[in-house]
Amino acid sequence: IPAMLANLGNLQMLGLFENQLTGAIPPELGGMATLQSLYLHDNQLSEEIPPELGGLSSLGALTLEKNLLVGEIPPELGELAVELLALRLADPHRPVQRIGVGSTISAGATAAFSPSN
Repeated sequence: IPAMLANLGNLQMLGLFENQLTGAIPPELGGMATLQSLYLHDNQLSEEIPPELGGLSSLGALTLEKNLLVGEIPPELGELAVELLALRLADPHRPVQRIGVGSTISAGATAAFSPSN
């Protein structure tokens, strides 16, 4: 995912799902103040979820399922929980394990977000 997408200052929805994208999610995407929906599911994105995504103050939907993400869910995403309507980390066709901010995920893990507060 090109970090330069963060320069699209008025973008409200970014849908990059089902594109076989690889690599890490650029932390620069966390600076997109007007972004309301970020759909990154069904790719091959790896590494950890960048904590900078917690800066997406207008975000209402974030989908990350069916990727190769690992590590902990950043606490910064928990700060969005009041406004965040949907965070999907799980494959809807597999059993779901409830997790919270700070939980560890591994490649291929199936999890659904539960705010910790």
